[in-house]
Amino acid sequence: MVEINWLGVVVGTVGYMVLGALWYGPLFGSRWMAAMGYESGEDMGAEDSWTNYALTAAGSLIAAIALAVLVDWAGATTWLMGLQVGLVAGVGFVATSALQAVPFEERPWPVYFLGVGYNVVALAGIGVLLAVW
Repeated sequence: MVEINWLGVVVGTVGYMVLGALWYGPLFGSRWMAAMGYESGEDMGAEDSWTNYALTAAGSLIAAIALAVLVDWAGATTWLMGLQVGLVAGVGFVATSALQAVPFEERPWPVYFLGVGYNVVALAGIGVLLAVW
């Protein structure tokens, strides 16, 4: 039976969203917008932003639950073990599956690296959180 720390999952989900706000805001927002060819936030079609945030939150929650399962299966109980599980998930699944967008959707490499970087950092952090909590 898998034991999931549901409070850890909720905190991890919130952390995922906060990191996203920082990552695509003050940290790398202007780089991402330039790489996507946007001149302003209005170019992004953000008129339905609540739906966008709800979908992102749902995806973050599912990712945190899946990572909690992996952390439990791995028996990760230290920050280093949690970091390793998070990095395996981020690099092994996110980075590889997102890679197809570069040649087939003609996404620019900077968009790929910014998107993958955000997810890898988030999953590594959630892995640490779930392992030590």
